[in-house]
Amino acid sequence: MLDMIRDLYRIERAARNKAEAKGSETALFQARKIARRDSRKIVDDIFALCREWQQNELPSSSLAKAATYALNIENELKKFLDDPKLNLDNNPAEIQMRRISIGRRNWLFTGSETGGQNLAILFSFAATCKANAVNYRQWLEDVLIRINTTPASLIDTLLPQNWKFQPRSEISR
Repeated sequence: MLDMIRDLYRIERAARNKAEAKGSETALFQARKIARRDSRKIVDDIFALCREWQQNELPSSSLAKAATYALNIENELKKFLDDPKLNLDNNPAEIQMRRISIGRRNWLFTGSETGGQNLAILFSFAATCKANAVNYRQWLEDVLIRINTTPASLIDTLLPQNWKFQPRSEISR
């Protein structure tokens, strides 16, 4: 099982390295589409092994429980195979959650529940900016100026993952 998981990460790493040589997000999606064909076979083998464990192990054993858990969320675990925008894992999100968890005591005093919710939104935007190599302060200043004049149909262009900096002279007020 560990070797199969290791192979998935090897395939993913090779696709990422191939795309980095071309230097575009589109290249990454294309490389992942091709690589995911190989990944699909490995993932199918992993779930076949889980089915085998579920049938052959005692239901109360840790291995059978883990296999049952994986099989119960099989569709969710396979989503990355069909969408090249999805990563193999959610490690970047887990790391961000860890930071929030560590700082939880420091954020007890946000003024109110609404203040806490607003802070969570800002942290989410900051984490998304960081994940997409976007300068958070520059993004926030730009978006605060442009948000009221951006048509609703284009509001997604202001999200950190889609955002393109516009010098102030290009921004219509």
